[in-house]
Amino acid sequence: KQAQQDLEVAYEKLEEASLTDPLTGLNNRRFLNQSIVADIAIVERIYHDWLKTKTGHGLKLAVPNEQDLMFMLLDIDFFKSVNDVYGHSAGDKLLEQLSHLLKSTLRESDYLVRWGGEEFLIVVRYSTRSEVPELAERIRQKVEQFEFDLGNGQKITKTCSIGMAAYPFYVTQPTAMTWEQVIDTADRALYLAKHRGRNCWVNVVAANVNDIELVNPAVSDSLISLAAAGVITIESSKII
Repeated sequence: KQAQQDLEVAYEKLEEASLTDPLTGLNNRRFLNQSIVADIAIVERIYHDWLKTKTGHGLKLAVPNEQDLMFMLLDIDFFKSVNDVYGHSAGDKLLEQLSHLLKSTLRESDYLVRWGGEEFLIVVRYSTRSEVPELAERIRQKVEQFEFDLGNGQKITKTCSIGMAAYPFYVTQPTAMTWEQVIDTADRALYLAKHRGRNCWVNVVAANVNDIELVNPAVSDSLISLAAAGVITIESSKII
């Protein structure tokens, strides 16, 4: 019996390790793939129930956007220079400290995932999408103001860029875009933030929830072109 218990404990530790980034201790992509499925199912059910519900005047009730999932991709600006100037161990220290900083800023219910390299994915769960830009700005400011200790008396400051998009992207057709496509959209928003000067956040929003023609911003023309066409709205902490 003891051997069986030891085996179960060892298996649990192995499973936990397979879901964790070894450097930062954060969740990894495998964790997200396993965990997000249930969240997506809940969000879709809530929105589908809302779409079926009408008031006595034939008008739909208020959008249940307290149940939204917000995907935010965060990338350290000019991170390569840290490795080039101070060495890879210094870069690792920076990423570890950034992980702690982000964890202290987010709720325990949110997902924080090491996405790859100096890139992190934040999933703000069951939130109101209109409030998330305030969180993005708070994160941006905290990173900008933080002094990273690289060891040997070396301390530096860095900035970050953030791209984000909400799921469901189109609230009147919640399954029109998959959660993976929403992350891809957030990635394009991150690229735009980088291209327009860094140290800022960019939020991509469907311009009109009643649009009949739905476009996937992750694979369509440039975000700027889509915004000019009135398909999406681009919100940013900088002028885009």
